[in-house]
Amino acid sequence: MKSKIEFLKGLYAIAPNASLASLYLQGGARLIQYRNKEKNREEQREELKTLIALREKTDFCLIVNDYPDLAREFNADGVHLGQDDLSPHEARDMLGSDMLIGISTHSYQEFNHAKHFPVDYIACGAIFPTTSKPKSHPVVGVSLLEQVVGESPFPIVAIGGITKENGPIVKKTGVAMIALLSALANKEDVVKEVAWWVDFYL
Repeated sequence: MKSKIEFLKGLYAIAPNASLASLYLQGGARLIQYRNKEKNREEQREELKTLIALREKTDFCLIVNDYPDLAREFNADGVHLGQDDLSPHEARDMLGSDMLIGISTHSYQEFNHAKHFPVDYIACGAIFPTTSKPKSHPVVGVSLLEQVVGESPFPIVAIGGITKENGPIVKKTGVAMIALLSALANKEDVVKEVAWWVDFYL
């Protein structure tokens, strides 16, 4: 497996289950975040067992959303933290230096704090309104994304409401990664959709 840092570019594919993750891989995705807030811990463990088995057959980077303990238990490649999760400092102490740590930010102030944390990448969003978050979720816009990309010492992930129509505007900011969930998972041909986005970011 190549250096984990090398995976931090292009498509950042978010999968709520192992079945979708498998389709993402068929489409060429090489970084997958497992995120499912509806399942209990045991159900998540079962999904992660399947995902780890997939990783043994395919070279991809597996990020676990929210739970550093599950990332450590299953020897995933990293964890993604929200603002209300375990702090990056605590997660780094738990996971050591080899695992990737990412953090979500929803304002310039949150980004300004995050760039001093022991993280490997920072997510910024929602860039546009999105159906996968509550209506109250902040929408930060492309202008903040441009500012963050210009100032960040870490790769930036753009997330929230990104589509084929607005994707070129997002890519133009120089962002390292584009995170997608609904734009992939809700399509009739998931494999074809993932392949389109992989090619888009080459």
